[in-house]
Amino acid sequence: MKQSLTGPAIAAIVTFILNFIIQLFFDNNKVDIYISDTMPNSDSTYLQTINITNFYDSPKEDLNFKLLNGIIEDVKTTSNIEFKILNGNLISLNKVYAKTNSVILVRYKLNSINNPKLITLNEGERGIDILNETVFTNFDETIIFSLLVNALIIFLAALIFQYITENTKTYIKKMLDEEKIHSERLNKKIDEFKEENEKTEIKLANTRDRISRIETISARLKIILTKRVSDLKIENDFYRHCIKLALSSVTIKDETFNIEEFITSSLKTYSTRARLLDDNKSIDVLTELISDPKWKKKRNK
Repeated sequence: MKQSLTGPAIAAIVTFILNFIIQLFFDNNKVDIYISDTMPNSDSTYLQTINITNFYDSPKEDLNFKLLNGIIEDVKTTSNIEFKILNGNLISLNKVYAKTNSVILVRYKLNSINNPKLITLNEGERGIDILNETVFTNFDETIIFSLLVNALIIFLAALIFQYITENTKTYIKKMLDEEKIHSERLNKKIDEFKEENEKTEIKLANTRDRISRIETISARLKIILTKRVSDLKIENDFYRHCIKLALSSVTIKDETFNIEEFITSSLKTYSTRARLLDDNKSIDVLTELISDPKWKKKRNK
């Protein structure tokens, strides 16, 4: 609380000093005139006072006052003011000294049934202020009072501004803290996603490595098996040719006897001669092969 009041208090003090300087050097060119109400006197006369405050740095000349519905009996002043009474109802002040406050007491009697009235003939002139209520008649007190009022207003305004500023700072700080928490949560999720992504990439790399090794092994097996099939075909052709030559030297009475079919039937290698059979016969042969107990036994092994 003390810290929050420091700023407005300093602002009020600085404003007070600046306004004092401004009032002292730039806002003092005026004359304040206050005429009191009529007061009855014991000798059937009436009294009125004229308060004149000259704020100028030089004397003020030719201030004139007129009494309506009365005759001036006497005039007294609190300072050395040169004045003249003309026609029994006009007061002419030749000079009011600078930076002074003067009081003029006017005593008069009535010459009419109407109420008397003391007025100034300088009303409306530039630099002349006619006051209609009791005011400070001392130059220094008037300035200080005005400055104190201004400083109080500035203090209250600065206090309100300080309150709004502090609330705004608190609100902004709260928003920043919430944004920071949200950002931290978001960064945590991003880190978790990155970690999970790295694990997935590692798994993918391992899978690619396994696939690559399987493809390599498969290619090598394909080459080996292709070579083996080729070699077996060469050997098969060789043995088939040898058997054919051996059997050709033997006299066979049955002219329909076919050596190649005999060999295939004996060895059960029907797939090597599939091109010699039609589709139906191929299916019959494969069915017979699958149902053959010897073939099942070999497959189970």
